[in-house]
Amino acid sequence: MTAIDVGHGDALLVTYPNGQHMLVDGGTGYAAHAFVIPYLVQHNITHLGAIVATHEDIDHLDGLVEVLKDGRFTVGTAYDTDFPMLKNVHQSNQHQRDSIDEYRTLLATNGVSHVVVKAGDELPIGRDARDTQKDAETRVLSPNAGLTQRLSRLVKDGGGDINQEPINENCVVLRIQYNNVSYLLAADTGRSGENDAFRSIIHDPQESQYLHADVLKLPQHGMIKPDDQFYSLVRPSYVIMSWGPMMLTTKPACQGLGAGVQNFDYFKKEFKLNILSTCDLGNIKVSTDGTKNGINVQSESSSVPKTCCCNCAAGSAKLQFDVLLKYNESAFNEG
Repeated sequence: MTAIDVGHGDALLVTYPNGQHMLVDGGTGYAAHAFVIPYLVQHNITHLGAIVATHEDIDHLDGLVEVLKDGRFTVGTAYDTDFPMLKNVHQSNQHQRDSIDEYRTLLATNGVSHVVVKAGDELPIGRDARDTQKDAETRVLSPNAGLTQRLSRLVKDGGGDINQEPINENCVVLRIQYNNVSYLLAADTGRSGENDAFRSIIHDPQESQYLHADVLKLPQHGMIKPDDQFYSLVRPSYVIMSWGPMMLTTKPACQGLGAGVQNFDYFKKEFKLNILSTCDLGNIKVSTDGTKNGINVQSESSSVPKTCCCNCAAGSAKLQFDVLLKYNESAFNEG
């Protein structure tokens, strides 16, 4: 799995032992043009067996729209939740509505099979019945029907308006298992409370058994307070933190990075985890031969501007405040 450095956002390229590729989210539209599409071209990838839109946020879905529009890539199957939260959302979320409409139109135009997924589903990509040594399982852990119903009621009870929590908590959460090594891709889930995807998985006897993972793509870019119970069950050896400045144009937006910095330090101290940040390392590739001792981590430089990233190489995370102040003084003064 390669976490392509898209700044704030997710773009995860999974290459299975049988040679198939799956792209989970695509960053923002700008990030897709600047970083994701060039990465695919550089690695001679012209066919994606699957794409997964975990949810409709601009730093996840918009990049997939641009990949579909590009014309150089064919796609086998597109997986998503059918974005049920927006059915009751105020029109202020028009950009997300427009992105979903364009995404669906492009799927139909390009002849891409569209499959709506839920907890318990298995994606056929990565399966190789002819060679068990190349066979990998990709399972959907969330959302389940109960979680989606609770989140939908939360939206309705809010009078048609919405904060970001229901959309994030209804994300597609994937677990990929190859022999003895597993990856957990947690998208933007992870807020605590009754309507929490993690709680839903933990209390589901069918899905909770799949929570442990050797490699965790940190939920919500590390921007939310860690959930101790969740991480005690996952027990990851490697944590990938896909974060950085929001890349909507050539000029990075640095707002909101402080929370990620604080949580980065928290993870290092409390969980003693091996945390790898795209903000510091660029593209991060975590590969395995299927054995616990065969997990290999590689980092690649990236052209994402590092004007307001963390300084992980020194063993601590802190904002480069002088540069942040230069680029966004108002956000800096607001704390």
